[in-house]
Amino acid sequence: MATRIYSDTVLSASPLRDLLATVHRTIVQHGRDYVYQERVTHRVAEPQEFLLAQVRGYQDDYVPYSRQVGGHLIVGCTCNRSVPCAHVAALWWSRLQNPDEFMRAPYEVRKQHGVLLPENAAGIFPWDLIPAEKPVWQKPWDAEHSMPEWLRLLERARDTTSWEETKLSRVLFDLHPTWTSSREWLESWSGFLVSQWSILTKPALSHWWDLILTNPRVPIAPLWPGYMPVAPDQWLLLFSLTLTNARPEVRTEALCHLIDLSSNSMLPILSDLIREVPALDAWHLVESRILDRQGLRAQAIKLLEGTSLDSALGRRILRQQLIKWLPASEGLTYQITDCLESDSWDCLETLKPSLDAPGYQSLQAAKMARLASRADVSDAEPQ
Repeated sequence: MATRIYSDTVLSASPLRDLLATVHRTIVQHGRDYVYQERVTHRVAEPQEFLLAQVRGYQDDYVPYSRQVGGHLIVGCTCNRSVPCAHVAALWWSRLQNPDEFMRAPYEVRKQHGVLLPENAAGIFPWDLIPAEKPVWQKPWDAEHSMPEWLRLLERARDTTSWEETKLSRVLFDLHPTWTSSREWLESWSGFLVSQWSILTKPALSHWWDLILTNPRVPIAPLWPGYMPVAPDQWLLLFSLTLTNARPEVRTEALCHLIDLSSNSMLPILSDLIREVPALDAWHLVESRILDRQGLRAQAIKLLEGTSLDSALGRRILRQQLIKWLPASEGLTYQITDCLESDSWDCLETLKPSLDAPGYQSLQAAKMARLASRADVSDAEPQ
């Protein structure tokens, strides 16, 4: 496999655009032709790690890739021609023009193969597990296209005796965040949780914990009674897995799930651990959840309302917790802010009964302007 190293280069839109500008225009044009003729498939992107795809050439299929290693970019292609070739140009051009068409490697691939090395794409790479085009569940929620596919997945999973063998059990790990913000999806999933509870609580708790660490936005707390009481040694194992494997932005939510799974005797242990390592609870969400579990909700609310954060994610999570705890009238301001920052339009209908006509129209206009400004930024600089 022919390769080339670009020093002091990172795998993002601007550097890729700069690299394309250094490639002979004939090669770039051939790469564009591959894209326009829809010859680029199986587009996989692991942010800040690698890009790869299959390119159906005029004589054979090829796999170009770009991989970040430290401060360098390693570029290669199975065509064995001088790099960057037209296939690499097609990969870069496709990434710049159609970034949303690149998928993350499906969960079952990540689970079975761990770290994926694009250098192996010509040999042992698990192409049989990677769809040619990005699956609908990795794309933003669109009721017209998403709901029918979701209902098909649910129907296939209803008659199973082994949840872990269903396609749905793997799809949950890869759901686009906008799915779990959809009221339609939430209602459908909640109904499925209730109707299939006895089947869903058969897998080991570690299966669901893996989902929490991968995609914590999928609500699965109703399953916890099926695993209670959690033995102290298992609880400590889950805590250890959280610290070892969870991304920082996921860790807080995972620790909150641990509170739900804790016996009363384990809560003081968690409190002590948080006190010893304050960075584990920089948003004070875990501390507030422990207070609430101890019957001190007013104190928990006061703690969250007094927390000032630079993190947009942290502010959103604290807002959503306050919305759950506060009376509707007191939480309305938080709901409006949350709606404005959400990508979903469903929140407008949820808020409509609580607003007068001018207030609702004002919120509708503000949300439209906010989403339009996001679209402008996205079009200007694809990531």
